[in-house]
Amino acid sequence: MAEQSHPFSALGTEPVPGESPAGINAKYEPDYELLEAELAKLESITSEKVDWETVKNLSSRLLSDTTKDFSVASYLAYALTETEGYAGMRAGLGILENMQKNFWENGFPPVKRLRGRKSAVEWLSEKSNNYMTLHPPVNGDAENIVACADLLRSLDIELADKMESSAPDVREFNSSLKNAKKAAEFELKSKEPAPAAAPAATQPAETQPAQAAAQSASQPAAVQQTAPAEQPVQQPVPAPAAQATQQAPQQAPQQAPQQVPQQAAPQSAPAQASSSAKSADAAISVEVGDLGSDSDAKKAYRQIQEGLRKLADFHAQQKPSDPRRYRYSRSALWDSIDKLPPNKDGKTQLPKPPADKLKKLSDLFEQGEFLEVVTQAESSAAKMPYWFDGTRLIVNSLEALGAEYQKAKDALLEELTGFINRVPKILELQYSDGTPFADDQTRFWLSTQMNPGGASGGTDAGDKLSEVTAEAEKLAASGKLQDALTLLNSDFNPLNERDKYRVKLASAELISAAGQTDVAIPLLQQLIERVEKTSVSEWESDFVARAYDILIKAYGRSDDENQDTEEGRSDAFKRLCWLDPVTATSL
Repeated sequence: MAEQSHPFSALGTEPVPGESPAGINAKYEPDYELLEAELAKLESITSEKVDWETVKNLSSRLLSDTTKDFSVASYLAYALTETEGYAGMRAGLGILENMQKNFWENGFPPVKRLRGRKSAVEWLSEKSNNYMTLHPPVNGDAENIVACADLLRSLDIELADKMESSAPDVREFNSSLKNAKKAAEFELKSKEPAPAAAPAATQPAETQPAQAAAQSASQPAAVQQTAPAEQPVQQPVPAPAAQATQQAPQQAPQQAPQQVPQQAAPQSAPAQASSSAKSADAAISVEVGDLGSDSDAKKAYRQIQEGLRKLADFHAQQKPSDPRRYRYSRSALWDSIDKLPPNKDGKTQLPKPPADKLKKLSDLFEQGEFLEVVTQAESSAAKMPYWFDGTRLIVNSLEALGAEYQKAKDALLEELTGFINRVPKILELQYSDGTPFADDQTRFWLSTQMNPGGASGGTDAGDKLSEVTAEAEKLAASGKLQDALTLLNSDFNPLNERDKYRVKLASAELISAAGQTDVAIPLLQQLIERVEKTSVSEWESDFVARAYDILIKAYGRSDDENQDTEEGRSDAFKRLCWLDPVTATSL
């Protein structure tokens, strides 16, 4: 399709005047302030209308003379849509596509502020998708629709390569354009001259079935199965009723021979499946093309990811408990991540998930609405690779749903474990505001899932207390701390002094892992004080060392940053260094 000629097309390729091709940060420039003031009318309670001509003029002037700002480019793209329809949408997407190619490193917001760029593109995506709903394409828009769909797909792939997990979510807009593109391509095809159909019509209809039957009898099955992959060119999407009536005389000779081979040589179910698979493979090979560079490989993988997401959505609709739903979605989400996201001292530039989302899901879990938790959490978790707190709620909900969902839970845990083992330090990172990727409860839960029985340590395999402790860990990891402590301290009757101390230590660890350090710290302090006055070292050589280890971690989780806390942690660390240097060096 020919490239569009638009007065603003060069804004994505030509630099601004001056020493810096991308210009300056124009946030405090008069035109930028006027632009934001005009756009603020979108949120105005007085229902003021935005003057999109003003937005177009201000944003185009900024991009031409002052800055290569992705927010400004997004504003211009939508202003063009509002003022020029789908031709404007095409021009706007083209500008944005070229800007990310030419001014990515030096454009604005700065490349280290990916969140700002993500928000800009998602704003454009949401507004444009709404525009399509309110203003469906009409006759004459077809060429622009096809171009818009191709531009957005290219932009989506390029941004995913550059931004990885921080890439904007444009799936709804993408889907709308893809659907519109199908109708647009049919419209364009219907306007083409039809001489190509003449050769098929010149052959008498009576001779074609005979040839088809002869070919069916003489060719191997494998050759016959490839035929459906070659026929779609002769089978356009059905036209509207009026067009179908007009075209009927031309189509009649072509339809008959297509049906005869199917009657003469019906395929078995396996053969049909093989044919479908081969047709799909052919489509993928055309879509992916030759792989001549890393960029080609990344683009191909993005297409595979999209296919996996579609498969996951399909299985979710067919059967929510299907393990393939979770295996495919997490493979698309995690398989390409093999290193930590950019961070400074453990803090990334990624925005934290909305706190109210996790609170709402936790409330649903407490109310026993487990399937609703899965449904709501999956819609976010499948797009958020580092939302481990949400994944914990999904796994616990799948477990609570019973035997039917056991394989689904196992599949999700297998994918999660593989991801964390591949990028082990991922749990140590934080969002941009300091919120950890995984809170204390999630980290403890992960320790019980990835190393069953390992969280409490120091117990004799096979004894009754070990079994009770393992069960208590599961309860605590699923958010039922009170039930876990009741199981340990009430339902289990220690037979000797040794087991009494072990119960206290296990309780302290569960309480600390749940984040209640104001209870865990004094409990551990008293436990250590009493143990050191006894001959506990004769029972378990590492008991005191383990108690100090848990105490140090409890101090680290505590929100109290005072002198007593610092001194307590320092003293505990010194004691641990003497008792267990190996553990001390790992802290």
